[in-house]
Amino acid sequence: MVKILIVDDDVQIGEQLKEILDSNGHDVLYLSNSEDALKIKEEFDIILLDLVMPKVDGLYLLSHFKKTHPNTQILMITAFATIDSAVSAMRRGATDYISKPFRSKQIETAIQRAMEEAKFANKIEEKKTVLAQPYDEEVQEVLSTIANSIRQGIVDMMKVYGRAGFGEIRTFLNIEDSPKLSFHLRKLMASGLLEQDRDKKYMLSEKGEKVVESLDQLKLGMR
Repeated sequence: MVKILIVDDDVQIGEQLKEILDSNGHDVLYLSNSEDALKIKEEFDIILLDLVMPKVDGLYLLSHFKKTHPNTQILMITAFATIDSAVSAMRRGATDYISKPFRSKQIETAIQRAMEEAKFANKIEEKKTVLAQPYDEEVQEVLSTIANSIRQGIVDMMKVYGRAGFGEIRTFLNIEDSPKLSFHLRKLMASGLLEQDRDKKYMLSEKGEKVVESLDQLKLGMR
């Protein structure tokens, strides 16, 4: 059972989310007032934040909870018109975002991915002191980047197929949201784990191959 906080001023959406998550066996608290969320002291595994709210918006609450609940996974709730803002929220530390209108399976998938990321991060913390030289510092810097399950999936695909284009990756991972996939690819590129050839196909860089090798040695796995 996952402990979840929902903050959304749209009562219909908030109650719908709570009903879906309750039916999946999670422990859920729903708040319709974003100001009340600032008073929360209780710990949660996941916090779902509406991006656009009056008085206290989702980005402010994201920054607030990153300070007060640093170990909590934060997912943003967004409409299609604010996808760019949701991607910006991920740059600020949000784990993922859910687009309206959403489906029950989409929500549960996002929850599972967030919990996998938290579990992976805990494994990293336990194992990072035994990472082998000479790549220990480099590996520790990028491990948090590949904690995300979508980025793990991309790296796994590169391990098997060597290289792939954007459309191939999107189809293989069954990701409908192109901006989200673009974000994760850019994160992997910025960390030096992926690179592109002249045909714009993605592949593991030398650094990426070393990171994968270190992870395999630690038996962490990529999923």
